[in-house]
Amino acid sequence: MLEVFIKGWFFIVGGIMFYSAFNLSILFVFISTLNLCGMEACYNKEKHKPQDFDFVNIIFIKTIEDVDVLMENDQVITSTDTSLIPLPFRSFFGSGLMPGIPPMDYLEGLYQNLSCSPECYKLALIYINRVIKNANTLELYKVFNNISFYRMYLAAVVVAIKFHDDDFFSNAHYAVIGGVDNTEEMNILERAFLQAIKHKLFISTEEWDAFDDELIIDTSTKEFSAGPFIDYKSTDTQYSSTWLTINKFYNVASQT
Repeated sequence: MLEVFIKGWFFIVGGIMFYSAFNLSILFVFISTLNLCGMEACYNKEKHKPQDFDFVNIIFIKTIEDVDVLMENDQVITSTDTSLIPLPFRSFFGSGLMPGIPPMDYLEGLYQNLSCSPECYKLALIYINRVIKNANTLELYKVFNNISFYRMYLAAVVVAIKFHDDDFFSNAHYAVIGGVDNTEEMNILERAFLQAIKHKLFISTEEWDAFDDELIIDTSTKEFSAGPFIDYKSTDTQYSSTWLTINKFYNVASQT
């Protein structure tokens, strides 16, 4: 009788273990699928609306305008001695060499893959202006140039997404999109950017509206064409020179 009881007990326990193992395997596959998405949970993000294109367009144009690409000899900066730049600003320069992708192409890649609200791009530029102001107080000029632009803007928009949007991807996902070596490097960039803006993420209504007014003034002389990523012409000679220097690389890349 005892032997029958023991066998029955083992049968019940074995069945429970098999059932649990099966469920755990299903759970493991489900979690693995979520990890492949690069998120803690998969969710359907709203597609970009047509009216978002012009808004993001203006933001990107303003971003490129703020990139100081000209040296005294009218050439783009090709390298920077990062040892002369203190932390946290040094993190934005990477190897100190100019990346091969044109700035506008890089912004387009972010736009196509980040799936964030358009306001995040505006937030990112406001944050970058704060970085520049904080750097200037330390007599660190031109920390935002055509070398630091890529990593700084990536960090800025990631911080903006996490502050503004309800849903966001993991830093592993952002590292792949932004061309950063690995997740840890993305983490370092995010921490460095937060330090560079002194962890001040809040934007007042006055600052937000003032930035809108600045965009309207800056783009009032621009001639826009169709599409979310466009060329434009300016009546300002100095500004046109800056844009043409950047756009030269953009056109070459577009034709290859």
